[in-house]
Amino acid sequence: MKKIWFFILSLALTGVLVQAQTKDKDNDKKAQTAAAKDEAAERSVHITSGPTVANLTATSATIEWATNKNAASDVHYGYSGGHEKIAYEKGGSTNHSVTLSGLKPGQTYTYKIMTREKQVRQQGTFQTPAQ
Repeated sequence: MKKIWFFILSLALTGVLVQAQTKDKDNDKKAQTAAAKDEAAERSVHITSGPTVANLTATSATIEWATNKNAASDVHYGYSGGHEKIAYEKGGSTNHSVTLSGLKPGQTYTYKIMTREKQVRQQGTFQTPAQ
């Protein structure tokens, strides 16, 4: 009878240990995931100033902004009822400037500064003056 109780007690303790080890593994995975997210955020590019619209004319506008790291970006822009266009900014710097040309006078344009991974960093609007 003692052997049976000893055997049952051994099984119960083994089960408790396995559960504790599983919990430890789960906690380790959660900690690793959190650390990976923190590291990715640290590596990611953020806009530190701007964007601003400069040199606005009836047919062109320049969008300027700065980032915390060198980066390439796309500026998606358009107006209501018009086709969206994309202007590319090569990167290699933390100061960015893209001139949008061929704009229509008297239109309100929306723009989105996007990463190459298609994540919106910043967006805004501007209106071209009428001619």
